[in-house]
Formats: sequence, C-alpha cells, structure tokens
Amino acid sequence: MSDLDDTTSYPNRLVRLPEVLDMVAISRAQLYRLISSRQFPAPRKLGRSSLWPLDEVHEWVRDISKSVDPDAPERSFKRRLP
Repeated sequence: MSDLDDTTSYPNRLVRLPEVLDMVAISRAQLYRLISSRQFPAPRKLGRSSLWPLDEVHEWVRDISKSVDPDAPERSFKRRLP
C-alpha cells in the first residue's frame, strides 16, 4: 500500500466514484438516488470530475453500520420475474 492509499494519513483527501462505490458496496444508480434524497454526501465538482471527501464517506459508512441490526436475517434482493 502506498502512502497515498493510506486513509489514516490523508483523511481529507478526495476520492473518485469507483473508490466510493467500492467502499459503500452499492450500485452507482443507488448511490445517486441517495445523493438526490440527501441521504449521502454530494460530490464536489472539480472541472468535470465528481469527488467525495473521504472523511464524509467514512462517516456515512459508520452511521449506516451503527443502524444495521447484526442479528437481522440476511435479505435477498433477487429480482422477481413476472
């Protein structure tokens, strides 16, 4: 791991969409729905790039982790066919 990848050394660095999606483990569409409903931090724009402050993404993950019931059964998201 390089120093630039170490989130403890650079907690306020900005990350791009692929890294955000890896951290939150949801689809791109779901991420943008959460942003639209103000349930996820909005990206900062730098030119045409969308960038998220790493500390805000980590905070969201921590908040979600606290709200999940560890004893709840795992849900299946299989698509139902007509």
